[in-house]
Amino acid sequence: MLHIFTTDRVGTPITGEERIEIEKEIVKMRAALDPMALKIEALSLSNTTGLEWDTSWVAVAIGADIWGYEETLRTGVVAAW
Repeated sequence: MLHIFTTDRVGTPITGEERIEIEKEIVKMRAALDPMALKIEALSLSNTTGLEWDTSWVAVAIGADIWGYEETLRTGVVAAW
């Protein structure tokens, strides 16, 4: 888990090391869009929150994070989404 996506870091530049870590996380998130991985994550979230999570909602949440990470890489500063 990256700890740069916090309120106090929004709009601040990322370092070269953070860029590398963000790129690694994007690869992991794209892998999490696999249908079986989505089912497992939806079940985990349902058990954790007590709310019913559908795989499509998990995919939307992961997709939003991918967008935010990519926007951070594109601009070089921590994005808010």
